[in-house]
Amino acid sequence: MIEAKSYLMGEDGKFHPVDQVSTYDGDRDYVEGAIELTINHVPIIDCDMYDYVDQLWAYLVRLVGEASTSGQSETLFPDQPIRLTLENGRNGRMLVTCDAGDGRRVASCSRKELSAAIKEEATSFFQWMSQLIPENSRGYAYALRDAAAIQA
Repeated sequence: MIEAKSYLMGEDGKFHPVDQVSTYDGDRDYVEGAIELTINHVPIIDCDMYDYVDQLWAYLVRLVGEASTSGQSETLFPDQPIRLTLENGRNGRMLVTCDAGDGRRVASCSRKELSAAIKEEATSFFQWMSQLIPENSRGYAYALRDAAAIQA
C-alpha cells in the first residue's frame, strides 16, 4: 500500500492539501510545501521534511525514472540535507530509503505500485500547480511530460 499526498505551506505556516488551495500568494520561485509518502504504513517522507515542493516532485519523478532504467537512483532534497534512494530488488520489488536528521526510514514495495503512485500524484500536483501559478506552467509542463513517461 502506497499513499502520496502533496501540501502547500500557507501564510499561516500550516500545510494545506494542494487540491484544496484555490489561490497562491507565496514565492513563485520557491514554493514551500511538503510531500507525504507512506509505504506499507512506513512514513518515508512527512511534513516535517518540507522543502520547495514543486522542485521536490520533479526530483522524485526523475528518481523513479532513473531507478527503472539503471536499477538504483538517489537524490537530495532541494534545500534540506535529506537523501532519498531507490534500489531495485528481487521479484519486482523496490527498496525505498530516506536518510534524514531523525534517522533512516526504509520500506519495500512493488516497483510497479511505486511508479504508478508517483506518476499519479505528480501528475495531479503539476496540473493543479499550473492553475495556481500559471507563470510557472511551462516548467510544470516539462515535469508533467516526465511524469507521463514513468513506466508503471
